[in-house]
Amino acid sequence: MTTEFSNIKKKASVFRKNEEYDAALTLYTEMWTKYPSLCDSWDIWAYAKCLRKTNKNKEALYICRKLYCKDKNFQAGNNLYAWCIYEDTIKKSTEEIQKDEKSFFKAANAITRIVSQNENSPYSKTILKVCDYISRPNTIYPAKDVLIWLDRLSKDKLSSNEYRFKDKNNKIVSIASEQERYYAHLTKALEKSKKHQDCIDACNIALKEIDKFHYNNDIWLQRRLAISLGELGKIQDAIDLVTKILKTKQDWFIQFDISKLYFQIQEYDKSLDFGIKACLNHGRKDSKWNLYLFIASLFEIKNKLELAKKHVLYAYLLREQNSWSIPSELQEKINSLEIDLNQEYDLRKLSKELLNSWKEYLVKDTNYLDGTIKTILPHGKAGFIVEKISTKNYYFTLKDIASKKQPIKIGKCVKFLLKDGFDKKKNERTKNAFEIHIL
Repeated sequence: MTTEFSNIKKKASVFRKNEEYDAALTLYTEMWTKYPSLCDSWDIWAYAKCLRKTNKNKEALYICRKLYCKDKNFQAGNNLYAWCIYEDTIKKSTEEIQKDEKSFFKAANAITRIVSQNENSPYSKTILKVCDYISRPNTIYPAKDVLIWLDRLSKDKLSSNEYRFKDKNNKIVSIASEQERYYAHLTKALEKSKKHQDCIDACNIALKEIDKFHYNNDIWLQRRLAISLGELGKIQDAIDLVTKILKTKQDWFIQFDISKLYFQIQEYDKSLDFGIKACLNHGRKDSKWNLYLFIASLFEIKNKLELAKKHVLYAYLLREQNSWSIPSELQEKINSLEIDLNQEYDLRKLSKELLNSWKEYLVKDTNYLDGTIKTILPHGKAGFIVEKISTKNYYFTLKDIASKKQPIKIGKCVKFLLKDGFDKKKNERTKNAFEIHIL
């Protein structure tokens, strides 16, 4: 019997080492069923590995659990056990996890208990996956919980290598390294926790140590760095950094950042200028409710109370439309400006009124330029305008046309304003046409 077992074991080992897992699995199954008492930890591990390699993860998980009960100090077995748990419960979509969060967190805690942080275990991946899940969009950001989970990691043991694979179209896709993901979570959690000096230190380390960034993480790190600098009173440094970010990332919330920084040093005209630009920039209106509330404070300072009331009301109606709760700062502003919420208001009408007021504010003391539509790009969604006096060419998109109902044709005379832009191909800041009126 012992000789037979030994012969089966040798053949199974050869098949496994040659990555002939199906053939190996047949023999390891025979060993497990006929001679369970003769199987040592390595035999059981090999059996579980072959099961996993042949896409029988649940069966592998069962065998690994048996092995763990037999030998809790067997590291190779523990690592494989953790990977099986990871595949079974952790590596799921957000929707799948939401159906059974209890099992997800139980599995995550089990993995961090069974194995240590090493390159052969899913320890780091598990914690980063938990952070991804608990900080998912459309939820209240759990900064404290993120920091608690990240505190289980040793940053020196995180992989700095990006993960590369081919997608279904055979295109190479790269995913952020463990190190990059760690700093992305850490800096956000520190900034949201108002641990600003720690955030500054972490941002600087990440920007120095990470060679290649994904998902604009370098920009988000710089933004958090700027926000923390501003919170610590280093306003001009923060303004300089956010202004630099704005050259490549022209989102409304970047403009809002600059607006808030100028507000801190009581430069209210500049604050309002960037705030209004943020209002006019692209982005979901309901996501901007706190921007509108901020603009209301600026108009209140300028003693333009009607405009202030309209912005507060707009913020309120947007949240009410989504059945969102009313934050205390919004309710306080409603009370202080004595806004009557018992009346019926037309959200669409109010939106148009504010849009016109923003445009009027932005073009104050500004002269429209005269020009002609010179080029319309093949896709028909953008083109170039040549300015009459300087003969300079300015890029525009259809969304920048104020008179939507009039046809866009080459040779049409227009009046237009200029706004900051960025040419990604040339990697330089530009001026683009907007608020274009066809004559």
